[in-house]
Amino acid sequence: MTEKKAPDIDRPERNISAPVLGVHLLGLDLQRQVRTRKTIFLFVIQLLPAIIAIFSLVGGSLAGLETFESTVEGVYLPLLLPLAALFFGGPTIVDEVEGRTITYLTLRPLSRTTLLLSKLATSMILAIAVTTIPIVLFFVICMLGSPDGFGAGLPLLGSAVGTVAVGAITYTAVFALLGVIFASTLLPGIVYYVVFELILAAIPLVEVMSIKFHLFTIGGFERHEPDDEGGMREMLENMILDQPLDPQWWVGLLCVGLLTLTAVVASALIFKQRQFHV
Repeated sequence: MTEKKAPDIDRPERNISAPVLGVHLLGLDLQRQVRTRKTIFLFVIQLLPAIIAIFSLVGGSLAGLETFESTVEGVYLPLLLPLAALFFGGPTIVDEVEGRTITYLTLRPLSRTTLLLSKLATSMILAIAVTTIPIVLFFVICMLGSPDGFGAGLPLLGSAVGTVAVGAITYTAVFALLGVIFASTLLPGIVYYVVFELILAAIPLVEVMSIKFHLFTIGGFERHEPDDEGGMREMLENMILDQPLDPQWWVGLLCVGLLTLTAVVASALIFKQRQFHV
């Protein structure tokens, strides 16, 4: 008797869609980065205003809402927020090139666009978390030293958290684009910050070229310099525009939204075509 062969069973190929692969990579990358020394260090840096506020609260010299608003305007938005975005957005590709893992990643069974968007999403999530959580903690400490109740400061907290979250997304996208273009250093991101966010942002009217200007517009924060007692900025704006430069919040949101979209699309297109040599 001849043995009967078992019929061949056609096993369907396991096709995993690009979005599923992207989400999986995002999860793995998030788990890896959330425990790194860089993330912990940046989180501690973002906590410095809250730590200082604790000592001020113990000493009885904390001004509550006034301290919170002035710190958001003078420290978080112009300094701490871009710092976190620079060190999360810039290394999106730079770290892989320096670690000599970029070739391995580009050979994995997923498109370069999916790879970049997944890593960029990880950087944005971390930048948002590292910047917004300390602001909430700082707000709580400030309210403990304020005669006003927590309810009085909630609108200001919402503006601060929302503005910082939007800023984290935009700054991260811009710094990631610079990282994709230069692929080996964070120096272009630092130059961009100094030129656009420090120098140009301090010049009346030219300041519209900075992300900081639009973030202050979105949150309704005071963008005039503390030492501008004579109102030189407002005077120049009145001379040139016949009125102070004070756009609506949605205009600022539209501007940073378009900038973010442009940076993400440009990053994906450049990364898709670029050849990396490690």
